[in-house]
Amino acid sequence: MTDIIEKTREFVLESFEESGMQKIIANGKARYLLQAQEYVVELSERGDPTPLELAALLHGIEDAFEKRLDNRLKKLKPRERSAEIAKRFLKKERVDGKLIKKVQRLILLVDKGKTKESQLLREAAALSFLQNTPPVWFEERLWEGEKREKIIKDLKKEIKKRYSEVKSKRGKLIAKPYYQRWLEWIEKKEES
Repeated sequence: MTDIIEKTREFVLESFEESGMQKIIANGKARYLLQAQEYVVELSERGDPTPLELAALLHGIEDAFEKRLDNRLKKLKPRERSAEIAKRFLKKERVDGKLIKKVQRLILLVDKGKTKESQLLREAAALSFLQNTPPVWFEERLWEGEKREKIIKDLKKEIKKRYSEVKSKRGKLIAKPYYQRWLEWIEKKEES
């Protein structure tokens, strides 16, 4: 693991520790980003995965800064906020400007998967979500006061959406057991 990847992983953990959100939720969100980076490494076939790894680690970093955004960041959309926070952090770490721009571009494209790289990043994020996030997502929304029935309906839809974002054969092999497990889990939530 390169030095900048390690520093970015530390930044993610520290940012969520200092986020002011409930500890279990903060830890779950940090774990999601860390696992997305690990899936990038697992799914990458060739070339330097560093830009993808950094984008995976930072594509949802805005969540850690929700309660401490400056006025400029408040005006941006969530992925734009993550891209800006990524830029600030990477500049502080004296990362090359071209790499910073590439990471920002990948963060902005993660939800679209329009390029090979952004599709790989999208798939890694979906796999990370499917691995562990549904219970955290469920609990966070309960904690925020949403109705249980709505959360169940939305989560079921989100699990199916994330599974559909996984396109590669290798990714599908990884995703399928998680997908099945969470659909069964959510069905039990519906029954109880």
